[in-house]
Amino acid sequence: MEIFLKCFLSMRMYGQRFTHIVYGFRYWDEIKDMCRVGVCGHYGGDQVYLDGQTVKTKIITNELIRRYGKEQVRCVDTYGARKNLLGLVYRLVGLLKDSENLIILPARNGIRVFAPLLAILNRIYHRKLHYIMIGGWAPELISKNRWLEISLKHFDHIYVETPSLKEKMDEMGFQNILVMSNCKELNILKPEELEYQTTELLNLCTFSRVIQEKGIEDAIAAVEHINMNHERPVFTLDIYGQVDEKYKKRFDRIMSTSSDLIKYMGMVPFDKSTDVLKNYYALIFPTYYKGEGFAGTLIDALAAGVPVVASDWNCNGEIVREYITGLLFKTHDQKALESALEWALNNNIMWNRMKLDCLKEAEKYLPETAMDVLIKNIG
Repeated sequence: MEIFLKCFLSMRMYGQRFTHIVYGFRYWDEIKDMCRVGVCGHYGGDQVYLDGQTVKTKIITNELIRRYGKEQVRCVDTYGARKNLLGLVYRLVGLLKDSENLIILPARNGIRVFAPLLAILNRIYHRKLHYIMIGGWAPELISKNRWLEISLKHFDHIYVETPSLKEKMDEMGFQNILVMSNCKELNILKPEELEYQTTELLNLCTFSRVIQEKGIEDAIAAVEHINMNHERPVFTLDIYGQVDEKYKKRFDRIMSTSSDLIKYMGMVPFDKSTDVLKNYYALIFPTYYKGEGFAGTLIDALAAGVPVVASDWNCNGEIVREYITGLLFKTHDQKALESALEWALNNNIMWNRMKLDCLKEAEKYLPETAMDVLIKNIG
């Protein structure tokens, strides 16, 4: 509420312009035809962002355009909002005015501003408000912010990524919660395209934002330790993803002291992930990131037919099916991670059989399947 009040007070300084934002749009219906859907999220301007929020915003927008046509979907990019908050609010109110349905996909700071603002302004416009939750951080934030909770209960629908997140929100008294799984636009491999590794040196990878909380250091340590305990190296580890600026110095230092079997491979466009991942024996995901929800990297692995070794953190256990699409290990337990990797190493035949199960599971997370619940409510 504090952020919203600051925004409100700053807009009041603009006098007539603020009045124009709040009331003027309601009389402009003759200027522009209404569209079916307006989407407000982080598209990244002309920069390249591969984080979960940006990727999911683009995927959902693309599917909406495919369903309704480009002329029926309008967008507002939150990129650069800190430098021009008033301009963003101005565009958001215009989007609300011009859209039958308004979808927001904000980050932590954004939801604290947008939810109260839209709940108030929708008393004028009476549009259908949809909030698509990204990750698993929102319930904790909402529980500590009474004004945010009140505002979101005025939304028509809130979409969470897993049943456990819905349960948390239900317990907080929400009655507008629906489950919409994370999804990605991926070319799921055909069974005949699967790559099977039976060599003595097996290739592993991580495929997420490169920060300490994603368990990057745990993955490196596990692979290094396992290789030391064998007569010969048994694993390589390739690290993919955008390196967080605050983590870069530490990461560079760690890489400089790691063996040649540990490599940083850079970033991969979200629509090319299958082509890269199919060449790996397993994906390691030892995350303990506080805001982790349904991680898109798990979908990437499934579509490429690559079983996952993941921590049992947050929602991972609802997505990774043990001995079917991968293995789970106790979070922060280095020995448990190494044991899981040793099992994958020693059960090569069963591990390779799991590849087909990964492909079958991936079908559930295509946009045209996962987004049916949203499309139904848009109408």
